Amino acid sequence: MTNLQKTITSIVAFFLLIPGLLKFSDPFKTMFTIQIEKSGLPFPHLSFIIDQSSEILTGILLYSLLYFWKKFPPNLGNQLFYIGYIMVFPIMVLAIYIHLHPNVPASLLPFESKLPLLSLTLLILSGLNLYLQQIKGTEPNQPLRVKQSGSD
Repeated sequence: MTNLQKTITSIVAFFLLIPGLLKFSDPFKTMFTIQIEKSGLPFPHLSFIIDQSSEILTGILLYSLLYFWKKFPPNLGNQLFYIGYIMVFPIMVLAIYIHLHPNVPASLLPFESKLPLLSLTLLILSGLNLYLQQIKGTEPNQPLRVKQSGSD
């Protein structure tokens, strides 16, 4: 993982893990429960548990990759990297849906803003990190390189 990828990973992991853990306590638990109910998601209690556990598990996975990248066999590390970052997308799409839902007031949202800036930022950072990983390859210490198509 390059230094840029490490920086992106630490940012994304932080903004997944911390909100997931904060949802264990009030006022965050109550606010998020109301957000889910007002947005009309099915099975509100189950939706809360799935979202919270997804945030925590993805944050832990990304932090694990950050600190133990060189200890993973290259193929396993690469697969876990893709799994972790692909998991970010449905979490952030749900967050964007809740932010933009007309029945969810801004007072219940993080930063009291209907504009899902954090969710969009995390989506962009995740997409960037997936792209950087794809052009870098699977080797843990391999520098970034642009793949060139060769002639057959």
